[in-house]
Amino acid sequence: MKIVEMTSVPKDSLVNKVFPEIHYLDSFRLKAPVNCSLETFTLTLVVSYPSWVSKLMSIRDTIVKLFGLKTSPKLQQLNTKIEPGERIGIFKVYSISEKEILLGEDDKHLNFRLTIYKEHSNQFIYVSTVVHFNNLLGKLYFFPVKPFHRLIVLAGLKETIKKLS
Repeated sequence: MKIVEMTSVPKDSLVNKVFPEIHYLDSFRLKAPVNCSLETFTLTLVVSYPSWVSKLMSIRDTIVKLFGLKTSPKLQQLNTKIEPGERIGIFKVYSISEKEILLGEDDKHLNFRLTIYKEHSNQFIYVSTVVHFNNLLGKLYFFPVKPFHRLIVLAGLKETIKKLS
């Protein structure tokens, strides 16, 4: 299944209204797996990463802890209930609708949102990330993260497609 990198998120996505300014955006489109609900796709995506991603997150957590930033929550059991305010994987659920699930996190240095959006024709799913820097630390933090972020999202999408095929 082909993953296409996009230059924007769907116009009616909630993520377009979340931040006063978007400092980073990536977006990917893929054909929606047959008979796969948005919830199933999202739950599969949040746990579908290769082991090298876990190692990178562990290194990241060790470093950011020194600066008083949030570390990744330790996963005990995947919450399969997608409701605003709940957590699925390492993400807080901000909003859920028939066509979109908005996840993310806010911290003192930056805020981010991950949207999983299924277009009205149900043919395509868009997975997009937007980031808003709250201060200089956010810019400095994201500089080395940026090249890895795209690779991590692509790896997660490929694993998700494998699991759902």
